[in-house]
Amino acid sequence: MIRYVVQPRRRLLLTIGRRPLSTQGRPSIFRRIKDDIDDAESRGVLPNFGPKPNLANWFATSTFQLLYFYATGIFKVLRRRTDLSRTPTTRREWRMLRTQHRDMSKIAPFCVLLLDPIILPFVIFLPPSFLPSTIILPGQLRRQHAAHIQSVKQALPDLRKAYKLLERLKIEPFVEEDDDEDEHDTVLKGVKVDDKDDFWFHRSRRLAICHLYGLPAFQSIPVPPLGIESHMEFLEEDDAWLVKDGLDGLGPDEVREAVNERGLCLVSETEAASLLRWWLDHVATGSNDQRLKAALAFSALYKPVQDGD
Repeated sequence: MIRYVVQPRRRLLLTIGRRPLSTQGRPSIFRRIKDDIDDAESRGVLPNFGPKPNLANWFATSTFQLLYFYATGIFKVLRRRTDLSRTPTTRREWRMLRTQHRDMSKIAPFCVLLLDPIILPFVIFLPPSFLPSTIILPGQLRRQHAAHIQSVKQALPDLRKAYKLLERLKIEPFVEEDDDEDEHDTVLKGVKVDDKDDFWFHRSRRLAICHLYGLPAFQSIPVPPLGIESHMEFLEEDDAWLVKDGLDGLGPDEVREAVNERGLCLVSETEAASLLRWWLDHVATGSNDQRLKAALAFSALYKPVQDGD
C-alpha cells in the first residue's frame, strides 16, 4: 500500500520537475543576440575584434561592433544619394532608388536609438521594415522570412475563404469607380458595388491579406486598406520592370524576394524561379485584381513539398 501511494506522487514530482526542460530548448534573448552577432561575424558583416573571454568584455565589444556597423550603414545611405540615377533604366536601379527614399525616412528615428548604447544589442529584434536596408543583419532577415511563412500558414483559412469569395462573386476589389456613375447602380460583372465593398469589410480578411504580402498589421485597419493598395501599385510597376529586364540577371536571393513580395512565400526554393517565370507570363501584365486572385489561389491550392502530404 505504501508503494502504491508513494509511486503516483513520485511520478507527479518527476513530471513537474521535467516541465522546465521543455522551455530550455528555446534560446534566451541574450543567446539569440549572441548567435546573430557570431553569425554576422562569420559572414564578414560585422568586424571581428578578437576573442571575448567574459560577459563584460563580450557586451562591450559587441556594442562597439554594432555601433560601428550601424554608423557605417547610415553614412552609406547618405553617400549613396549622389551615386543613384534619378532616371533609372533597369529594375535594379529603380528598386535601389525606391529603397534609398525609404532608408532616408528611417535614418532620423534610428539615430535616436544610437544615443543609448545599452539598447543597441536589442535593435536586432526590430523588424527589418523599421530599419534602413544597410544595417540589417542576416539573422534578422531569416527571422523575418520564418515569421512571414508562419503568419501566412496561420492565415490560410481566411485566405481560402477570400479566394472562394472572389471565385463565387467574380468581384474586383481594386476597381476604381467612375465618379459620374451612381454608386448603387454600378454593377461589376453582375455584382453590385455593395458586394465589392463587402470583400474588405471583415478585418480578419484584410489582416490575412496583409500577412500574405508581409505587410504590418496596422495597414489592415483602413477600409479599403491603403497599405494593400499601395503594395499592389508597387507590384504593378515592379512587374513591368521584370517583364522589361527578364529574369536571367536575378540571383537566388532576388528571386526569393520577388516571390515573397507577390504573396508566394510558401513556394519551395527549387520551384521559386519557375513560379516567378509563370507569374510574368500569365499575371504580370494583368490587373491588380488578377494579382490578388493569383496569390490567393496559390495560397489556397498549393501544397508545400515539406509538408509531406
